[in-house]
Amino acid sequence: LPPEMAAFVDLRVLDLGQNGLTGSIPEEMGELTRLVTLYLGDNDLSGDIPTTLGKLSSVTHLYLDRNLLEGSIPPEIGNMASMHMMGLYENYLTGTLPDLTKMVDLRALYLDDNDLTGPIPSTIGNLVSLEDLRLGTNNFTGTIPPEMSQLEVLSTAYLEYNALTGPIPWQFYNLKELDEIHLYENYLSGTLPYQLGELRDLEILYLDNNEFTGPIPATIGDCDDLTELFLHNNGLTGSIPAQITRLKDLTHLRVDSNDLTGELPEHLDRLFKLERMYLNDNKFSGALPETLGTMKYLQVARLHDNNFTGQVPDGVCSLRTTNDGILRELKADCGGPDPDVVCECCTECFE
Repeated sequence: LPPEMAAFVDLRVLDLGQNGLTGSIPEEMGELTRLVTLYLGDNDLSGDIPTTLGKLSSVTHLYLDRNLLEGSIPPEIGNMASMHMMGLYENYLTGTLPDLTKMVDLRALYLDDNDLTGPIPSTIGNLVSLEDLRLGTNNFTGTIPPEMSQLEVLSTAYLEYNALTGPIPWQFYNLKELDEIHLYENYLSGTLPYQLGELRDLEILYLDNNEFTGPIPATIGDCDDLTELFLHNNGLTGSIPAQITRLKDLTHLRVDSNDLTGELPEHLDRLFKLERMYLNDNKFSGALPETLGTMKYLQVARLHDNNFTGQVPDGVCSLRTTNDGILRELKADCGGPDPDVVCECCTECFE
């Protein structure tokens, strides 16, 4: 990028994305004070983000994503008070989040896939226009700030692959517009509160690979729009609540690798859109419900490493042979000379 570009003082939109650009972003870019959109994404730009970009007070859209940028996000970026969307994702940025509270109109903040550290600042709650927050795949530590509950129009929250600890603050469940929560691969703990059921617009809930304990709250059945529920690799106990069968749009259910017990809900067939069901590596017991054989969209069923007894229902085996053999993976504890489960159609048997 030549420094001479600063001569285009009336420039409103600068889109140089996907051009294989190299080198650093020149400090002179800060002289383009009439700029509204700056898109330099998907290049090979390196070096630091120049502090002079903070002078671009009219910029509403800033994209520096998918480059090789290093160093911290300069505090001066927080002066870009007209910002609506800021994408700095997929770089090598380090340090902590600067104060962005002047960005009162910020709707989307994409900082994922960097090396950012420190806590998520409580001041993030001042970004009251924020709809899409992506901080995943960084090294953030500490707890989820309760002040996030002030983001009343937030619909998407990506905080996955960090080192966040502690419980999910109960205030988090006041975010009634949320339709996606990605908190997987952290060190979050505590129980899943009943307030979870108040998120009626929730479609995707990924809480897997954390340290949650206690039961799955029955109120999960109130999340009518849920399509994907991932709770695996935690320390959850108790049984699967019968209310889960209210989730008519659920396609993916993962509760594997917990300490869940008891029998499966009788009417799992009410999850008629279910495609993938992972129940393995728990302590479930009893017979497998006959109604499993009516789940005509089921493609994967992992039932192994449990305490189930009896026979895999004939209807389940029919799913392996009819409807183009849609059930392509079926695993159970049907191995050894005296198996706990009798299965003549399983793709893999465990002892």
